[in-house]
Amino acid sequence: MLSNPSVHNEPLWKCAMVDAASGNPTLQPEALTHPHRGPDATGPPIHQHTRRYGERAIEVLSNREYHPSPNTGAAALDPQTIQDIATRIAAASIRQAIEDLLGFLLQRTQADAAEILLAEQAVRELVLAYHVGQAREAFAQIARFRPGQGVPGTVWAENRAILCDPLPSDSRFVRSAVKQAGFQCYFGAPIPSSRGSLGAIGLAFRSSPDFHLVEQVAFTAATWLGLRIEAVMASWQSQGLAAVLETLLAEPPEGRARLTAFLAEVARQVGASQVELYSVAPLPLFSAFPFRPLPACPIVATVDFGRCPAARDRQTTVLSSLPHERAIPCRLAEGGGNWYCTPVLFNDRVFGLLRCRQEAEHALFPPETITLVELVTSALAEALHLLDGRAPSENPQPTRRIVVHDRPRIALRCFGSFEVAIDGQPVDPRTVPRRRVLQLLRMLAVHYHRFLPRDVLIDWLWERDDATEHTTQFFVIVHELRRLLAGSETERAHPVIIRDGDRYQLTLGSDVWLDLAEFDRLLEIARRADTAGDRLSAIDAYSRAVDLYRDDLLADEPYAEWCWMERERRREQCIAALRQLARAWSAMGQWDSSIVALRRALELDRFREDIHRELMRALWAAGRRAEAIRQFAECARLLRQELGMEPDPETLALLDQIRRSPHSS
Repeated sequence: MLSNPSVHNEPLWKCAMVDAASGNPTLQPEALTHPHRGPDATGPPIHQHTRRYGERAIEVLSNREYHPSPNTGAAALDPQTIQDIATRIAAASIRQAIEDLLGFLLQRTQADAAEILLAEQAVRELVLAYHVGQAREAFAQIARFRPGQGVPGTVWAENRAILCDPLPSDSRFVRSAVKQAGFQCYFGAPIPSSRGSLGAIGLAFRSSPDFHLVEQVAFTAATWLGLRIEAVMASWQSQGLAAVLETLLAEPPEGRARLTAFLAEVARQVGASQVELYSVAPLPLFSAFPFRPLPACPIVATVDFGRCPAARDRQTTVLSSLPHERAIPCRLAEGGGNWYCTPVLFNDRVFGLLRCRQEAEHALFPPETITLVELVTSALAEALHLLDGRAPSENPQPTRRIVVHDRPRIALRCFGSFEVAIDGQPVDPRTVPRRRVLQLLRMLAVHYHRFLPRDVLIDWLWERDDATEHTTQFFVIVHELRRLLAGSETERAHPVIIRDGDRYQLTLGSDVWLDLAEFDRLLEIARRADTAGDRLSAIDAYSRAVDLYRDDLLADEPYAEWCWMERERRREQCIAALRQLARAWSAMGQWDSSIVALRRALELDRFREDIHRELMRALWAAGRRAEAIRQFAECARLLRQELGMEPDPETLALLDQIRRSPHSS
């Protein structure tokens, strides 16, 4: 659920007290002025005023003196304005309600721009979701705010309104482009809910407005908007809970109908042409609107969530309508258009994945749609969390099971710069007292598949000094490394570093993950799939393997002799995997994806003339003949200038074919 990161408000029924006679929120402004300085100690003093809505108090921080008039307050906001706000909030969809509300705020307050920023549940950030009025690009200069960052982040985190007037001299407002666009005043108000602030409403003016009116209209609109958002989330949660429970308990097709209807409502609210839900808890299930029997994403549907970038990284992923622009694992997904994939998270646990599609002729989902999908997944996460552990033992409509693996306690990366993470926290090399402790770990990780003799390790660590002089120091290094990697008593009973006489080895298991070992495992899976003729599985495994290759092995130690041969071997493995991946994509007619793989292979070794030829063929087959000819020119230039060689006859013959025929046969 979206919530304020640090505070909780009064219950919602206390946040919207309404005067029985007028229908207005019972605002009771108090003339409490407390001058103090803001974050910029050299700037103007900041004045604090407490404003009350019934029993709920909101502080207003202003960089100018403001004394509320005794006659201002609830009565100044006429009943028609209250009715207008309520009418717009009651629109059919939450997105339409927010758009209508912002339009009304512009008209009623004479603001030049209005924005709504909503809290994103997964990453605890405030996102610019809606903007109407002038200077959209200026307000989008910063689209995400951390708690306490800038005016919107402070309004959200501290649950109090902020007035910047004059805006140009207010150091709290960090979007300089807005100041440069000529805005002179900005008012931000929190959006309340029973669980904390949901975000902020912002109004910007090129001239100073009637602050009394702005304050009353903004607070009233924010209160009604908070009520609507929370009501929608509660509805989504209850509908999702009922739909999932009925799907699990009832026989198809009746059990599926309720969940399909729920997804249809989600599609209507967020403006999607297709919505798919993959759930892994309490039991695996799949449903889609419009109905389809099989998922459009085979990666999620047939294997574990570790292959899905959105679920693996615990963050949302936007997929372009052009497959070659997507992350490699996502190129196998069926269906055109733009996709938005967001994990269903609860306490960092992945309960499922929600995928929404927009037709290809439209632009990518706007920020407001993305925020609404976050609201849906937040509500679904709570619903699935409530069901977890109380579902029937068997799924009456079985699907291929999706497995979510726990994160390993120790994670080691050798491709690129060497990285160590223990219990999810990166190890800073500066905090390890002895430099050779991590150096020893590097050596054991690179050669994880075999035992290394002590004399060899000492020779590498002390650069060919007499091994007998450093034996004692070596034992100290081993001891320090074991202490660094040790966890609970159970983990210490199964040490990560094992010894066999005078030989040492890094052991892998469920709590130790090594990118090199995963790379080898995936290559083996890909080879077996290739042999069996399972092209899709081969593409998936090759793609995941080359994704692990961030850079050459231990790129932060380019002159280390002990890993030079292994570095070259790993580079050749990656090049070979990229070529196999390109051939598999080519066999499926996915020439753009094949070109991407071949270009990456050339980044690893630009002098490979055979890869240049394969790239020329792929470009030619993709209808990009001019690019294929330019690729030959680049290949010939490299060979002549760098190696003093001419292209092979085979390359020249291919060039002649491309020049003579506009299309590949």
